[in-house]
Amino acid sequence: MLETGDVVTEGAAVVQYIADRFPEAGLAPANGTLERTRLQEQLNFIASELHKAFSPLFSKTASADAKEAAAAQVGKRLGNVETLLSDGRAHLLGDAFSVA
Repeated sequence: MLETGDVVTEGAAVVQYIADRFPEAGLAPANGTLERTRLQEQLNFIASELHKAFSPLFSKTASADAKEAAAAQVGKRLGNVETLLSDGRAHLLGDAFSVA
């Protein structure tokens, strides 16, 4: 909860809010830049594709086949991250650490 009483939900929104509150930390590129758009791409990929792929692995009701399919999907999604990092960058957005 914020000092105003407002609540911010969803990981991508929370981490960008924190980064924008403390710009001196350099955790996110400036709003309105292509670099910020790339940050949003990665945060949304993590939330919508990577994170959700893990869900069946922790489900008590998922079958062994569903868990096997989920593990393959996680591997595919992590492959996307590995491809991005294969150019030698240290972090998802390049050499600088970010909220992604």
